[in-house]
This record gives sequence, C-alpha cells and structure tokens, in this order.
Amino acid sequence: MVSRVLEGKNRQVCAACKSVRYPDIVAAVSAIVYDSRDRILLVKRAIEPGYGRWVIPGGYAESGEALDRAAVREVQEEAHLQAGDAVLSGVYSTAGTHVATIVYAMPAEPYENVEAGSESLRARWFPFPEIPWEAVYFESTRQAIRDWLKRGSPTRTDQPRNCAPE
Repeated sequence: MVSRVLEGKNRQVCAACKSVRYPDIVAAVSAIVYDSRDRILLVKRAIEPGYGRWVIPGGYAESGEALDRAAVREVQEEAHLQAGDAVLSGVYSTAGTHVATIVYAMPAEPYENVEAGSESLRARWFPFPEIPWEAVYFESTRQAIRDWLKRGSPTRTDQPRNCAPE
C-alpha cells in the first residue's frame, strides 16, 4: 500500500492493482428506553470517554451481530433491564469521526429501580422534562433524544413531548 492524494484526501492505494482502501466505518448502537410514565432511561458512564456523564445505553456492535439485537444487549449490559422490541429511531454521525451511531427506541416496564451494569456508575429513569441536558455526553446522544422527543409521546399519541431544548 502506498499513500496517494485522491479526491483531495490522503488514501491508501495498492501499488500492484491500484485499488483504493477506504477507512472502515464502525457501527455503534444506542437505545432510547422509555416507559409508560413518560420517563427515559439514562446511565452514568463508568468508562472514558465521558466518565461520570449521562448517556443512553449503547456501545459497539459485534461483528455479525444484528444491530437491533446489539442495542437490546447494550441495555441489558448497562442497566440490567429487559426492554421491548427495538424500533429504529435515527442514524447519527459526526464529521471527522469513524463511528456511525444507530439509535433504537424501545419500551420497558415502568420499574422504579434500575441497576447499573459494569460499564455504568448508575442507571436512572428521568421524566422527560427533567432530562439533565447539560450533563448528557456525546452530541449525537443529545440530538437523538431531542429528535425522538419532538416526535411525540409513544405512550399517549394525543400529547407531544415538547421537552427538548432547541
């Protein structure tokens, strides 16, 4: 492989066959878990980046793993919670990174207490209007939650959520 400038970018090119190797995109998944009491599940990270900050459960998908199943697995690992069927909510990426985050929404029973997993310091339900926006890590997480909230309540279709900051 040799480095060449193609399309204005440094690319790795095979010297023999001239094929271009493009960098791989890594798939991450996240889960917006909500309950019938209009609460969302957030977990406080026990790992970097973002140690001590709130996020929705998520992580990298394993090779060969279905993305919706990966989101369900992440909820189980980070909050020891069985959630319902995962429904695609959105896909997010940030310029300059190699990660595409696929976000699913899934219902859960309205348990009072949730337990943090090994990658979480704490797991907690937040009523939609009380989401601690300033403490939520990852811009893609904030955007995913905002987008989801703007779509209206999954449990009461007559009421929009209207609790996301602009």
